[in-house]
Amino acid sequence: MILYPHLLKHVVHPNPYYTAFWKSVLERVSIGEAPFGTYRIQNRLVYRKTQLLLEEATPDEVMEFFATNVGLQLQYVHYATWKEIKRKVIKDNLIQDFVSRSQVQYELEAQEAQRLLSMIHLYLTIKRILPQEIQLETFPHMHIVSIEGVTFRPGKYTYTPLADRDNALSESDSDDEILESESIMTDDEILNEEIDEDDSTE
Repeated sequence: MILYPHLLKHVVHPNPYYTAFWKSVLERVSIGEAPFGTYRIQNRLVYRKTQLLLEEATPDEVMEFFATNVGLQLQYVHYATWKEIKRKVIKDNLIQDFVSRSQVQYELEAQEAQRLLSMIHLYLTIKRILPQEIQLETFPHMHIVSIEGVTFRPGKYTYTPLADRDNALSESDSDDEILESESIMTDDEILNEEIDEDDSTE
């Protein structure tokens, strides 16, 4: 049930930080959820001693509330690699944004998107996904472009471990080498093959 539909309206002045991640935050708040350590009391979003009256708040004000009080980032320093990012909250926000955008683009069910989010966090923790496998882009805003091994199709995602990817690549290279070796014949081999064919027809 949507309690605060005005939070789902487009920002009056286009906000360059209004990403898929922030869209998902506003959607959660609009149905009465209080994410990231906040809580809701009588139409007020509360974090420690700070309150925001949700009935009157604009989307920008909700975003600013989380940025100022909780530490979510409206704007990121433009990091070149994942390894350069030290603050966990920035990493978490970028991962959530990646999952949110993927959910919309590939029409993932909420449960499937949650599994993807949990998988990425877990595999980063146990180093199954490595920092160099996360590709970043800075325009128009800081975001994850892709994570190696994670592929999508409508309604579904798949993760292929690095070892399996290497094996698949090796098998592909081997097949190419076999095809190439079979396709290369010397002039003498071609001539002998033609002679053999002629002899067989006699």
